[in-house]
Amino acid sequence: MSATMLPTRTAPPPSIRRAGRIGGQAVTQAGSTAAQRVLRRGGALAARLDRFPRAHDALLLSIYVLIPFLFDPSRAEGLDASFELRIRDPAGGDPDVSSVIVSGGTCRIVPRRARPTQRQSPPRVIVTAGADDLVRMASGDIGWPQLVSAGRMELWGDPYLALRFPLLFGMPAGPGRPAFLNLLPSRR
Repeated sequence: MSATMLPTRTAPPPSIRRAGRIGGQAVTQAGSTAAQRVLRRGGALAARLDRFPRAHDALLLSIYVLIPFLFDPSRAEGLDASFELRIRDPAGGDPDVSSVIVSGGTCRIVPRRARPTQRQSPPRVIVTAGADDLVRMASGDIGWPQLVSAGRMELWGDPYLALRFPLLFGMPAGPGRPAFLNLLPSRR
């Protein structure tokens, strides 16, 4: 005679709904499930704001503030390069241009309109994308290869360095784990 096994019940993983009581711990423990869904959904909603002029300016500011935080120095070992980041204007105007300088395991942003303090080397790679796509990519809603193949993200210049650019900031190759989760202290 064989004994039938009853299914055992396990406690569900902590969800974001409980975040009000346990804060960042819920986000950290829920990591691969609820937190990722919330960040992807939030990124997609924030990306829609790019249609509005004042919201576009806010997205630009948030992108320039977050880039150095998303930077992963372990992926930039021995890299000394200058990238030009062009963020398209959804109204059809000139793109916002800045330099992303990676040197000595650090990353800094120099807006084009700012006067450089020292002579900068010319960029070896030019990255062109919309603010909405950069937000969606960082939130894990879409991967950078899909943006490149759809023509929504352009990488021009040194091909090996161009393909390395998204990886320097933990951008996923496909929809999934948001790069924003790299900002949590326990994830680094």
